[in-house]
Amino acid sequence: MQSPGPLKIRLLAILTASLGILIVTAALTAYFFSLQNSLSNRYYTLKILAQDITYYDEVLTMSTLVGIHSNDLQWYNRYNDHIDLLEYTLNAAAELDPEISHFIQDTSQANDLLISYERKAFFLVKDGYKEEAVKILESKEYKEAKYAFAQGIKKSIDQVLKETKLALDKSHQKRGFYLVLGMLASFIIVISLWIYLLRYIRMTDKKMESLIRTDDLTGLLNRREFNELLISEINRAHRENRLIMLAILDLDNFKKYNDYYGHPKGDMALSQFGHLLKSHSRRANEQAYRIGGEEFAFISNAEDKESAIKQIQEIITQTEALNIPHEHNEPYKKVTVSCGITFSSIEEYIAPGELYQAADEALYKAKKAGKNRCFCNDSP
Repeated sequence: MQSPGPLKIRLLAILTASLGILIVTAALTAYFFSLQNSLSNRYYTLKILAQDITYYDEVLTMSTLVGIHSNDLQWYNRYNDHIDLLEYTLNAAAELDPEISHFIQDTSQANDLLISYERKAFFLVKDGYKEEAVKILESKEYKEAKYAFAQGIKKSIDQVLKETKLALDKSHQKRGFYLVLGMLASFIIVISLWIYLLRYIRMTDKKMESLIRTDDLTGLLNRREFNELLISEINRAHRENRLIMLAILDLDNFKKYNDYYGHPKGDMALSQFGHLLKSHSRRANEQAYRIGGEEFAFISNAEDKESAIKQIQEIITQTEALNIPHEHNEPYKKVTVSCGITFSSIEEYIAPGELYQAADEALYKAKKAGKNRCFCNDSP
């Protein structure tokens, strides 16, 4: 099982990646919306300009034809006004797209030729040469110039409109693709985030539970757990008709040890003894506790009294074998432990408080008998 530390780092990495993906997705979405808006504006502006160019070209043609045939020169003024409007519209289209500008330059000669023919026709009518003016408008050269200009403009705008529409469609497709990709990546990130978040919460809960249940210094279960588990172990032993042993262990003259060697040394001695006690509680039916200061407890579902007492005696012997100097623990001159043992009756249920009191009284007798030993009360 991983520790919460690496999970926390992974969570941070996933959150950072998620934020990055959201920012990139938002930026791409904004970009493609902006691009689409720009392309859409360009597309519809070109369509309007194309309609205006076609309209002005038709107005010029109509004004010329009507003015020539009716011999009414007011159409010449209308003609000149719409030439200016056509020029303005052509320039607007050229500024909108360089390709249109290129096509307009290609048709400029035809346009200039058309204007020269049409103005010449107006001047001939003004001077009374209507037939000659009509011949100009019916001439092959005029019609070719008219066709070249109309087709050139139509071709250029149609081509640009087609390319703009294609770019607009591609932009729409890319926007959809990146949105789906971003949503998929975000979904994967969110799923990963939830997985690691749940694992982190579970690991954190376990760590917090461990901190609540255990003693930091020795790693043994604490007094709170002792109080709860003593009740459950007695009840379980009673149900299963098993013998339960409670041993209370107390390091001898340990206050003097702390006073003489200092509390840091005292903590080291407690930690060493805690590890020793823990090494004797590896089976499921054995558990060791630090229940306060230098006082410890050991609970075991024993097969028989003799083997249980023998195990406690081994703990006492191994504690002395640690060879932790203790000048004020006469006559041993090293850290030792005393223990009080009591057993519950297989036949009779014994309350936790009574069992603890019996073990504590046995501990007192072991201390009084010279320490570094155990004393057993068979019953409370």
